[in-house]
Amino acid sequence: MRVGKFVIGDAIRVNIAFNMVAQFYVMGVGFLMAPVYLQYMGKEAYGLVGFFTMLTAWFVLLDVGMTPTVMREIAIFRGGEGSATGLRNYLSACEIIFWGVASVAAIVLLWGAGWAATDWLKAETLPSYEVISSLQLMAIIIPIRWTSGYYKAIVNGYEKQTVLALLNIAFSSARFLAIILILRYISNSPVSFFVYQLVVSLVEIFTLVAISRRLMPRAQGERKIHWRSVGDKLGATLAIGISGTIWVFLTQFDKLLMSSTLTLKEYGAYSLAVTAASALGAINAPFNQAILPRMTKLFAAGDKHAGEKLYVTASHILAVISIPVIAMMTLFGTDLLSVWTHGNSSIFWAAPIMALYSVGNFFVSVHSFSYYLQYASGNLKIHFFAHVAMLTAIIPCYLIAAHYGSPVTAAGTWACANALYFLIICPWVYDRIFGNPFRMMGGLITLGVIAIICGLLIARIVEYFAVVVNLPVIFIVYFILLLACGLSSFVVRERIIFPTLQHAFGRISQR
Repeated sequence: MRVGKFVIGDAIRVNIAFNMVAQFYVMGVGFLMAPVYLQYMGKEAYGLVGFFTMLTAWFVLLDVGMTPTVMREIAIFRGGEGSATGLRNYLSACEIIFWGVASVAAIVLLWGAGWAATDWLKAETLPSYEVISSLQLMAIIIPIRWTSGYYKAIVNGYEKQTVLALLNIAFSSARFLAIILILRYISNSPVSFFVYQLVVSLVEIFTLVAISRRLMPRAQGERKIHWRSVGDKLGATLAIGISGTIWVFLTQFDKLLMSSTLTLKEYGAYSLAVTAASALGAINAPFNQAILPRMTKLFAAGDKHAGEKLYVTASHILAVISIPVIAMMTLFGTDLLSVWTHGNSSIFWAAPIMALYSVGNFFVSVHSFSYYLQYASGNLKIHFFAHVAMLTAIIPCYLIAAHYGSPVTAAGTWACANALYFLIICPWVYDRIFGNPFRMMGGLITLGVIAIICGLLIARIVEYFAVVVNLPVIFIVYFILLLACGLSSFVVRERIIFPTLQHAFGRISQR
């Protein structure tokens, strides 16, 4: 199956490029600053930062599918269906719902802060008033950030990913970089950290509100709130929302249990490993933001063939970028943590956790493309029932891991469950929509096998010659693995490597 040149046009190329730059920047500053926070705040206070990240993820439960439905409705409107008045009224109703839910959630979290500080979290040296104050600040920050997702969905639905990317870069710089000045020169307490995060979140949401107002369609007549427009889309919204709820339990239930099982110091190290492994999810995010609206638009226009080519091209590029990262985290986990944390040996025990979560996150990134197909086609039955089955199997394993206080077991469960999902569900979905999934699956599996072989050979060479694994060595090994995976992918060979070489040799011959 030859990938056509027309599938990924100039607009989506620009969107993917901006998204990847922004996502890699956000991932990079978050990744690099995590050990700095650990250094200034200490492991116990950093455990509160990890708890904050986990609670933020749980807030997806309150979305009940409204954010992706907003994106879908805007994409359909831009494809020529529906009216400007109908879309504007629908968005207005959704906005009221988001702010109402956020307000109630903030009140509940404020009320439960004292209980969480004394009965759930296991702080050993942090004063209880600092823990309670930090949790109360989280109770305000998290609903605000969650509501920001609604306005980001509007911007994303209009395929203004360049604007969104620039905003993400700006506010990530404020969140991750500028906070160092506070921690170093003013106060390194967790309360100071969260007060600053609250200020940044307020500025961000005001900016997003202003931008989304400019993008909303202009329509004749008075602006009205049509609750019926929300009700008409309730079926699709709930289908996505229930799937999102299941997904939050799959991805965050282990982290919630560990926050009570481990001490805050241990949870800080555990959170650091999870942060490192989340790099795989960050790589997938630009593809999600750029491809999901375009895939929906192609299916709405009846161009399934172009949708298939987009699927194959994007999934191969994602795999080529991601697989070398997994190989590095699996084979050189302790060395990576040593370089990352500047030799903080108290974190090294978390290396297996980082490796296993990175493997699981990679399979999530790849099998998320089957969700894109089902989402674009408007049929999420397989996605729903597959996740119900996965949840039924994985929750007992998480409970066992929590009972024995074993975060490694929880991470291994995550990796195995998502590997099985990729091997079973992805070809099933592809076959139902396009047919003949074997070449698509075979190409991705080949990339993994080649990366494993190359990675083991490199690890053996490093061990034999007693090479010190430092930052330059890490970059060299990653580049070698990236090149091996790129040459093994027919998509990357035809779309990137061969055209680049032809262009380079053509310019040389002209001279």
